[in-house]
Amino acid sequence: MEEDKAISPNNGKDFDVGSASDIEMATNILAKLETEVNPPSQDATAIPFLDLATFHFGKYTFSQGVETSPSVKGSRHFTDLLRNLMLNGAIQRSYSLNPTMLKYSAVMLRKAGVKFQATQDKCLVNIKFEKGVLKIPRLEVDHCFERLVRNIMALEQCCNPFEAYVCSYIKFMDHLIDSAEDVSLLVRKGIILNWLGEDAAVSNMINHFCENIGDNYTCFGDISQKINAHYESRFNHMKATLKLIYFPNIWRGTATVAAAILLILTLIQTIKSFL
Repeated sequence: MEEDKAISPNNGKDFDVGSASDIEMATNILAKLETEVNPPSQDATAIPFLDLATFHFGKYTFSQGVETSPSVKGSRHFTDLLRNLMLNGAIQRSYSLNPTMLKYSAVMLRKAGVKFQATQDKCLVNIKFEKGVLKIPRLEVDHCFERLVRNIMALEQCCNPFEAYVCSYIKFMDHLIDSAEDVSLLVRKGIILNWLGEDAAVSNMINHFCENIGDNYTCFGDISQKINAHYESRFNHMKATLKLIYFPNIWRGTATVAAAILLILTLIQTIKSFL
């Protein structure tokens, strides 16, 4: 009997650990203990958790110096936070089904006179095409980039299938980049900052992102249509050929003008000889 009393401090009474009242009481006790052990900081310089998280991801351009918008504050987890940071300040675009997709790569577009310009916009999806200039925010590609993008793309496919703006951006870049030469061109223009070392590595990574994602929807259909029309214009091809071949620099341009003048003078002299 004494051994039973020693073993059972409740004198034989069972303690219902599953009752709601006991759980609530235990929760309150733990909360009070937590408050006493780790009291709330009264320091005005205490850093909020959201600021700590954005600082952790601060190596990415899209998370540097962003304003904390309601969508960022309402992030449910780290992947959602990264997506909201990436889309913070995004241009409002119409999301359409079965849109026109980009048909031509960066090297091909350059031969049609399309110019490439890196912008200081921190929102990656803010791509513009104005007066023959394709303006794209700078993209930093490092060894963490693939994991980051794949997680965000998976999140959009599951939770935001009709607002998959990051997926649309990656698909646009997938059509723009077909080979290492395309990556090299974009690197020279300052659009891509390649930390992987090899241009082929970036090309392969971008091309593998959308293997299981169709081209049924995107928010870059209007831009793609304008770019395709620019490429398919013969006048733009002729103008680009004249500039790239005969006037790539001041020396080649001077030689071209001199040769043209000499040709004209020779033609005039020939005509006068027959008169």
